[in-house]
Amino acid sequence: MLSAFVHGGRVDGAAVVDAAVRAAAALDEARAKAYADLAIGVLGDAVRPILEQVMPYLFPEEPFSDWAKGHYREGQIDAKREAIHAALKVRRIKVSAVARKRIDACTKLAILDRWFRRAVTATKERDVL
Repeated sequence: MLSAFVHGGRVDGAAVVDAAVRAAAALDEARAKAYADLAIGVLGDAVRPILEQVMPYLFPEEPFSDWAKGHYREGQIDAKREAIHAALKVRRIKVSAVARKRIDACTKLAILDRWFRRAVTATKERDVL
């Protein structure tokens, strides 16, 4: 991993990425993720995209780059919104256009989690929001 920090911006980026990936794979998962995030942050622009593409195959459950983390979070938010709508549908609760817009506009995962937990036992729209 240290070689990635020292040599990452040099011309032979593929060799640096290969060494970094091999080193990360040999570490325990928590340490490997921490080193990978650090390496992605300090590597040169030419090498960083390569490492960002490779690291998720080692640890597919969590993204490493800021770009991927943003998309991952958006996916979590979209999935939670869909889960709320599905729970309300299963519970046969009529949802007003205002409530639907409020659910669809919410970007805070904690709020969506709370609404989802309420939705699975709700009998009326006001029980959820």
